[in-house]
Amino acid sequence: MRKAHPAGLLFLLLTLAASSAIGQSTKDESTVRVIVTVADSYGRPFPGLTQQQFSISEKKTPLDITYFDAEDKPVSVALIFDLSSSMELSSRKTSAQLAAQIIRSSNKASEFVLIGIRDTARVYCDLGCDAAEIATALQAIAAAETKEIGNTPLYDACDLALKKLQASRNEKQALIVFSDGRENSSKMTLVKLRDELRESSVIFYAIGLINPKDAGSSLSMEGGGILEELGTRTGGKAYFPIDAKELNQVADVIAMQLRSQYTIGFKRPDQTPDNKWHSIKIKLTLPKSEKAPAPHLRYRDSYYSH
Repeated sequence: MRKAHPAGLLFLLLTLAASSAIGQSTKDESTVRVIVTVADSYGRPFPGLTQQQFSISEKKTPLDITYFDAEDKPVSVALIFDLSSSMELSSRKTSAQLAAQIIRSSNKASEFVLIGIRDTARVYCDLGCDAAEIATALQAIAAAETKEIGNTPLYDACDLALKKLQASRNEKQALIVFSDGRENSSKMTLVKLRDELRESSVIFYAIGLINPKDAGSSLSMEGGGILEELGTRTGGKAYFPIDAKELNQVADVIAMQLRSQYTIGFKRPDQTPDNKWHSIKIKLTLPKSEKAPAPHLRYRDSYYSH
């Protein structure tokens, strides 16, 4: 049996710096489920929405919503830390602080796996590790030394994280990467990683930690673009905070979103699998008296029929 996360986690991680999670129950295979994030322009979630406020369509044909869940449930989260030579020591400490923030704010039944990237991808704390093990792993990550020149197998680390999440206990899963997005030594290709993420149910988040001296360089722009693409494909998002205040805000935003998302289910229009991708569109209807700006919806915009 996996160890529970005791309340002592708050104290053990107090010196580090908040986020969240949610899971869902076992589903029947004939229902397609999509996780929807509804947020304002600052990333703050819209809680309390009902099934009747959502609509979903495929090729402009309305689909019946057969499942709806807005509960805060446990989530399985893989946290990936870039400890390569392109990351400054301060960035590694910041990553550990933000991860602690995310873990503290999560549903207490959530589980975590912590993976560090140096010359290879290394598991610092596996799924089901307890509060003390998480604290020790974060301290090791914050203090990790790197070679002046080294490899950065970011895609291999993401592949390892996806394999770990496949064996996790919660249906809802998230992958959070702390990195500048640079990659130079993976066996896994970007194309194959894109496919793996697209076919999984994992939501990809990234907190881009760009070295100020590299800001605007072709390498940093390429790395940032990759993180953005992987986030968009999965209904997640890549953030690029510019200072300590924004870093903490981003961690809070990711946490709040993961705890306030909506799971919408529908039956495939054609019950005969055709082994193709099908695009969908989800809309939200708010009361006409609502004066606030229309919220943004993020979700996987296609499903695979197999």
